[in-house]
Amino acid sequence: MDETRKMLEEVLKEQLKPVNERLENIGKQVKAIDGRLENVEKQIKATDGRLENVEKQVKAIEEQTADLVKFREEVKSSLNEINENQKSLCEMYGEHEVALRNLRRRIV
Repeated sequence: MDETRKMLEEVLKEQLKPVNERLENIGKQVKAIDGRLENVEKQIKATDGRLENVEKQVKAIEEQTADLVKFREEVKSSLNEINENQKSLCEMYGEHEVALRNLRRRIV
């Protein structure tokens, strides 16, 4: 009985040998995939960090743009006010007097 059992075990070992080899290969492949997955995760973390930096830069640009738009409106308003004041002065002194003074300044 022991001999039969030993023979059966030997036969089973021989039959299972290819299966065990395939399982070992699959295990190696899984380890390789795990390594590659770890690399992908590291790359994703690096990309996340870069994305955060880009988002901060975009926010800073948006704030600067808002400031520039506000400044532009202030300058535009000031220029409109200066233009209106100039029109009023022209009306006060007369168009001809203003034209004469402009010509005198150009000559000098």
